[in-house]
Amino acid sequence: MTSYLAADRIDATRLADELLAAAPQESGTFATLHAISRDGRRRLVLGEAIDVGIAWDIRAADALVPNGSMISAAVSTAQERSCGLAFIHTHPGPAGPPQLSAIDMHTTQRLATAFAELLDGPFASLVVSPAGWAGMAQDATELVPLKRIGLIGRQLELHPREPDRGQDRRDDRQQRALGQSANALLRRLRVGLVGVGGVGGPLAETLARMGVGTLTLIDDDVLEPSNVRRVFGATLEDAERRRPKAEAVAAGLERLRTGTALRAVQGDVREPGVQQELLDCDVLFSATDTHSSRAAMTELAVRGCYPLIDLGSRLGVRGSGSLDSLVFERRIQLPSGPCLWCWRRLDAHRIRLELMSSFERQSLLHEGYVTGLAGEPEPSVAALTVTAAGAGAAALLGLLAGGLECAPLGSSFELLRSEAFPLERQERDPDCICARWRPR
Repeated sequence: MTSYLAADRIDATRLADELLAAAPQESGTFATLHAISRDGRRRLVLGEAIDVGIAWDIRAADALVPNGSMISAAVSTAQERSCGLAFIHTHPGPAGPPQLSAIDMHTTQRLATAFAELLDGPFASLVVSPAGWAGMAQDATELVPLKRIGLIGRQLELHPREPDRGQDRRDDRQQRALGQSANALLRRLRVGLVGVGGVGGPLAETLARMGVGTLTLIDDDVLEPSNVRRVFGATLEDAERRRPKAEAVAAGLERLRTGTALRAVQGDVREPGVQQELLDCDVLFSATDTHSSRAAMTELAVRGCYPLIDLGSRLGVRGSGSLDSLVFERRIQLPSGPCLWCWRRLDAHRIRLELMSSFERQSLLHEGYVTGLAGEPEPSVAALTVTAAGAGAAALLGLLAGGLECAPLGSSFELLRSEAFPLERQERDPDCICARWRPR
């Protein structure tokens, strides 16, 4: 099943501007197309435009049909790169909602039939106009509309745009802060949150109170008494019953009746069956404390062209037992920016140990080969975790309302001394493993 196509906003905007410059005639090209699949569900990722020359069977103000030489050049490139193809063309006329015309549908059907025989990868037909993007994708044996096309960058765009749902009185002050368009985008947003403990619990409630459209909560752990101080929505009764964290937090949010659709998943994000729950999300949050789960989310975000907001916190205590520091880090991973590996925030040795069986790990612990995985809970307080959650929610608002255009993508905050520092690297590491995951 396919319903979502994601693209780097910088690349997609540049391509749209170049094609629309041919107005009033229609223009178009082919681009590489990649798929990330989990348990039968797919998310498509638009790659780079292909140089196929300019040779049209039909080119007019209301029709565009590529000829055989263009199709052949596109197929050769896709076969060489082991990927699929997207045919992208313009409707440069009145700024109404873009959609495929009857002529476009005929061309799309013809291309889909041909590419099914020639390519192993996916196929999509996209139309771009001054009003945005729309399109269809080949799904199994039929063409289906793309319900969402997400342009991912320092500002998030969702297409096709939906009509205004009208004013909700609960949104009055928020809309005054964000503006009508950003607030409307927030109301239709699909957010995936992995980890609903000390940071994820208050973050989930903040997102729901802000009115995100859909919130998917994923955590494979259960509550225990110390969680009640920090996990919003959790009760001591939940902890005594060892209720799954995602289920307990979702139940608490249901009682708020904010209008947010909630999905609770008890599972491990390292598993494909759990990752498929995130394939139609617009934004991902990582509030998990294991390196292996954060590594899985990092790779998923790079391959699937997601914005990933990663949050981590730590509390420093002196030898005398007095509080020394309250630190959290916020990292905003975008298609054009660094990943968590680029930032050196993931430890391959730690990941290997976390992925071992408990028997193997205990054997290494007994032999003295493993340190730092004794199983004791990390010290934490709500003042730290709630502040980190607020910073994560603020990053989301920046993505929607354009407030991140000049902000550092990675920052560290020390709360006791009110200090903030940008992380050393704000650009991708060209030698990082993420270069092999990216669609370009």
